[in-house]
Amino acid sequence: MVEPELASGTVEIFDVSMGHSIKHRVYNSFGNALYRKTVMKILSGAIFLVGAEQAFAHAMLVQFPNQSMASAVLIPASVVMLAMGGLLVLWGLWVEMRAGRGRHSESVANLRDAS
Repeated sequence: MVEPELASGTVEIFDVSMGHSIKHRVYNSFGNALYRKTVMKILSGAIFLVGAEQAFAHAMLVQFPNQSMASAVLIPASVVMLAMGGLLVLWGLWVEMRAGRGRHSESVANLRDAS
């Protein structure tokens, strides 16, 4: 099987099971894959942040007999999830900003050119 190149074009793949070659249209999906990974970093970070909030809220809402055990587990878990979520969100936003795909990337580029 022939590995597709990063550029758009047509790639001929030989199918061993069928005994003939097939031509496939290959599109440059490298940029889209990077964008999807960045979005997944931001979404994963947001999910960790929500999980951290939920863990902390549950630690505060548990009643007397189990409160100390729940707090001993849930509060450190919420701190870890808060750190992981914050890092993922910041990393995703930093990659977005560096790639120039931010919301105001054109206006920032225009400001750089003007000065």
